[in-house]
Amino acid sequence: DVGCGAGALLAHLRALGWEGTGVEPDERARRSAAARVPGAALHASVEDAAASAPGGFDAVTLSHVVEHLEDPFGTLVACRRALRVEGWLVVRTPNPASAACTRFGASWLHWDPPRHLQLYGARGLRALLADAGFVVRRAFTTAASAHFAWLASALLERDGRLPGLRTSHAPLSLRLRAIASGWREHAGVARGEPVGEELVAIASPTQPGRTP
Repeated sequence: DVGCGAGALLAHLRALGWEGTGVEPDERARRSAAARVPGAALHASVEDAAASAPGGFDAVTLSHVVEHLEDPFGTLVACRRALRVEGWLVVRTPNPASAACTRFGASWLHWDPPRHLQLYGARGLRALLADAGFVVRRAFTTAASAHFAWLASALLERDGRLPGLRTSHAPLSLRLRAIASGWREHAGVARGEPVGEELVAIASPTQPGRTP
């Protein structure tokens, strides 16, 4: 898991029977992950993880990571080196074509400057993955975080700030509008519209182990 943070996904995958390895550049977060998932291999970079088991991983996950990277191409190439020939890459990233982004514009939660350096639409993410040596097998959007994204974006629009990503102070009327808007987004996704808050791409290596 690239960008494993405090190890929540690693712990979940271990409970499902996976043997997980984490990549997390932040030392404090790595310590938290080590305490949460005892014995899991943890690395400060993807390159270190790939060098530890080149071509040895069944899957690599990047959940809300690519938008933070200064060199997403280089990171994805290192991910490809780490994967088995039959391995899978799973990328989740904010979707700038989402219903909430269309509604809130500059106040959309997931622009998140300066932490987010770039956001990818479906075509851009496919192109990035192809350049790094992957072929996208499936791409879709999900509205799983629609309610929170709508509520947080509404507060950003209203107040101009969102300290600590807290939404607990939102009035009931705004909460009800966020619930209704979130369900409309879910309905759009169910109809096959690419309007979910998160874009998900599932890809496999085209030429594992070689630099494109």
